[in-house]
Amino acid sequence: MPGEGGHLRVNVREDPGLAAFGKQLRRADKVLAADFAELNEEHANRIASAARANAGSDGGVEAKAAAAIKAVKSASELAITITSTTAHPYALGAFYGAKRYKQFADWVGNQWEPGASDDGPYAVAPAITAEAPKMLEAYGAATVDFFNERFADAGGGTVGARARGVI
Repeated sequence: MPGEGGHLRVNVREDPGLAAFGKQLRRADKVLAADFAELNEEHANRIASAARANAGSDGGVEAKAAAAIKAVKSASELAITITSTTAHPYALGAFYGAKRYKQFADWVGNQWEPGASDDGPYAVAPAITAEAPKMLEAYGAATVDFFNERFADAGGGTVGARARGVI
Protein backbone atom coordinates (compact mmCIF):
# COMPACT_ATOMS: atom_id res chain seq x y z
CA MET A 1 0.00 0.00 0.00
CA PRO A 2 1.51 3.38 -0.89
CA GLY A 3 2.93 5.27 2.05
CA GLU A 4 4.46 8.67 2.54
CA GLY A 5 7.20 9.88 0.24
CA GLY A 6 6.55 7.38 -2.54
CA HIS A 7 7.36 4.38 -0.35
CA LEU A 8 5.43 1.15 -0.45
CA ARG A 9 4.73 -0.05 3.06
CA VAL A 10 3.64 -3.59 3.70
CA ASN A 11 2.63 -4.47 7.23
CA VAL A 12 3.64 -8.06 7.68
CA ARG A 13 1.90 -8.41 11.02
CA GLU A 14 -1.26 -6.36 11.29
CA ASP A 15 -2.33 -6.17 14.90
CA PRO A 16 -4.55 -3.37 16.25
CA GLY A 17 -2.63 -3.25 19.53
CA LEU A 18 0.86 -3.24 18.03
CA ALA A 19 1.02 0.52 17.39
CA ALA A 20 -0.18 1.27 20.93
CA PHE A 21 2.32 -1.24 22.28
CA GLY A 22 5.11 0.52 20.38
CA LYS A 23 4.02 3.88 21.85
CA GLN A 24 4.12 2.45 25.36
CA LEU A 25 7.58 1.01 24.70
CA ARG A 26 8.88 4.37 23.51
CA ARG A 27 7.55 6.07 26.62
CA ALA A 28 8.80 3.36 29.00
CA ASP A 29 12.34 3.03 27.81
CA LYS A 30 13.99 4.44 24.68
CA VAL A 31 16.69 1.76 24.79
CA LEU A 32 14.11 -1.01 25.05
CA ALA A 33 12.21 0.48 22.09
CA ALA A 34 15.41 0.71 20.04
CA ASP A 35 16.26 -2.91 20.84
CA PHE A 36 12.74 -4.01 19.92
CA ALA A 37 12.99 -2.04 16.65
CA GLU A 38 16.15 -4.02 15.84
CA LEU A 39 14.30 -7.27 16.54
CA ASN A 40 11.47 -6.19 14.22
CA GLU A 41 13.92 -5.15 11.50
CA GLU A 42 15.78 -8.45 11.77
CA HIS A 43 12.58 -10.44 11.20
CA ALA A 44 11.21 -8.12 8.50
CA ASN A 45 14.54 -8.55 6.69
CA ARG A 46 13.74 -12.25 6.19
CA ILE A 47 10.86 -11.29 3.93
CA ALA A 48 12.76 -8.43 2.29
CA SER A 49 15.63 -10.83 1.50
CA ALA A 50 13.23 -13.36 -0.02
CA ALA A 51 11.60 -10.60 -2.10
CA ARG A 52 15.01 -9.38 -3.32
CA ALA A 53 15.92 -12.95 -4.28
CA ASN A 54 12.62 -13.31 -6.18
CA ALA A 55 13.25 -10.03 -7.97
CA GLY A 56 16.80 -11.01 -8.87
CA SER A 57 15.69 -14.32 -10.34
CA ASP A 58 12.91 -12.65 -12.37
CA GLY A 59 15.46 -10.58 -14.32
CA GLY A 60 14.74 -7.37 -16.20
CA VAL A 61 13.69 -4.22 -14.39
CA GLU A 62 12.77 -6.20 -11.24
CA ALA A 63 16.35 -7.45 -10.91
CA LYS A 64 17.66 -3.89 -11.32
CA ALA A 65 15.24 -2.61 -8.67
CA ALA A 66 15.76 -5.45 -6.16
CA ALA A 67 17.96 -3.28 -3.92
CA ALA A 68 14.99 -0.93 -3.40
CA ILE A 69 13.28 -3.59 -1.23
CA LYS A 70 14.33 -3.03 2.38
CA ALA A 71 13.29 -3.92 5.90
CA VAL A 72 12.00 -1.07 8.05
CA LYS A 73 13.40 -0.46 11.53
CA SER A 74 10.37 0.25 13.70
CA ALA A 75 9.38 -0.54 17.28
CA SER A 76 5.70 -0.72 16.34
CA GLU A 77 5.59 -2.96 13.27
CA LEU A 78 7.29 -5.50 11.05
CA ALA A 79 7.41 -3.83 7.67
CA ILE A 80 9.24 -3.74 4.39
CA THR A 81 9.40 -0.82 2.01
CA ILE A 82 10.02 -0.37 -1.67
CA THR A 83 11.68 2.98 -2.13
CA SER A 84 11.67 4.72 -5.50
CA THR A 85 14.81 6.87 -5.36
CA THR A 86 17.14 8.45 -7.88
CA ALA A 87 19.14 5.21 -7.82
CA HIS A 88 16.00 3.16 -8.57
CA PRO A 89 13.38 5.55 -10.01
CA TYR A 90 11.59 2.62 -11.65
CA ALA A 91 11.21 0.55 -8.45
CA LEU A 92 7.48 1.12 -7.93
CA GLY A 93 6.77 0.35 -11.58
CA ALA A 94 8.92 -2.77 -11.39
CA PHE A 95 6.95 -4.22 -8.48
CA TYR A 96 3.47 -2.73 -8.95
CA GLY A 97 3.49 -2.75 -12.74
CA ALA A 98 1.90 0.01 -14.81
CA LYS A 99 -1.12 0.64 -16.98
CA ARG A 100 0.61 3.05 -19.31
CA TYR A 101 4.32 2.27 -19.55
CA LYS A 102 5.13 -0.88 -21.51
CA GLN A 103 8.55 -1.41 -19.93
CA PHE A 104 6.70 -2.61 -16.80
CA ALA A 105 4.50 -5.65 -16.30
CA ASP A 106 0.72 -5.22 -15.99
CA TRP A 107 -0.57 -3.11 -13.06
CA VAL A 108 -1.40 -5.34 -10.09
CA GLY A 109 -3.16 -2.67 -8.09
CA ASN A 110 -2.69 -1.47 -4.57
CA GLN A 111 -5.69 -3.10 -2.87
CA TRP A 112 -4.36 -6.45 -1.76
CA GLU A 113 -4.04 -8.35 1.50
CA PRO A 114 -0.44 -9.15 2.52
CA GLY A 115 0.07 -12.89 2.86
CA ALA A 116 -3.39 -13.74 1.55
CA SER A 117 -2.34 -14.43 -2.05
CA ASP A 118 0.23 -13.69 -4.71
CA ASP A 119 -1.94 -10.99 -6.30
CA GLY A 120 0.08 -8.09 -4.90
CA PRO A 121 3.35 -6.53 -6.00
CA TYR A 122 5.61 -8.66 -8.19
CA ALA A 123 8.37 -10.48 -6.27
CA VAL A 124 7.11 -9.04 -2.97
CA ALA A 125 3.70 -10.74 -2.61
CA PRO A 126 5.05 -14.25 -3.29
CA ALA A 127 7.80 -13.67 -0.70
CA ILE A 128 5.27 -12.57 1.91
CA THR A 129 3.00 -15.52 1.15
CA ALA A 130 5.88 -18.00 1.39
CA GLU A 131 7.83 -16.54 4.31
CA ALA A 132 5.25 -14.94 6.62
CA PRO A 133 3.96 -18.10 8.36
CA LYS A 134 7.50 -19.30 9.23
CA MET A 135 8.69 -15.80 10.06
CA LEU A 136 5.74 -15.03 12.34
CA GLU A 137 6.27 -18.22 14.33
CA ALA A 138 9.96 -17.37 14.77
CA TYR A 139 9.04 -13.75 15.55
CA GLY A 140 6.61 -14.81 18.28
CA ALA A 141 9.26 -16.96 19.96
CA ALA A 142 11.91 -14.24 19.60
CA THR A 143 9.54 -11.64 21.10
CA VAL A 144 8.87 -13.83 24.14
CA ASP A 145 12.62 -14.41 24.55
CA PHE A 146 13.28 -10.68 24.10
CA PHE A 147 11.00 -9.74 27.00
CA ASN A 148 12.03 -12.66 29.19
CA GLU A 149 15.67 -11.56 28.91
CA ARG A 150 14.93 -7.93 29.68
CA PHE A 151 12.53 -8.54 32.54
CA ALA A 152 14.14 -11.59 34.15
CA ASP A 153 14.60 -9.70 37.44
CA ALA A 154 10.92 -8.79 37.48
CA GLY A 155 9.62 -12.33 36.97
CA GLY A 156 9.99 -12.16 33.18
CA GLY A 157 9.53 -15.91 32.97
CA THR A 158 5.79 -15.33 33.20
CA VAL A 159 5.82 -13.65 29.78
CA GLY A 160 6.70 -16.94 28.13
CA ALA A 161 4.30 -18.91 30.32
CA ARG A 162 1.44 -16.58 29.38
CA ALA A 163 2.31 -16.80 25.69
CA ARG A 164 2.26 -20.59 25.87
CA GLY A 165 -1.04 -20.58 27.75
CA VAL A 166 0.45 -22.05 30.95
CA ILE A 167 -0.73 -19.14 33.16
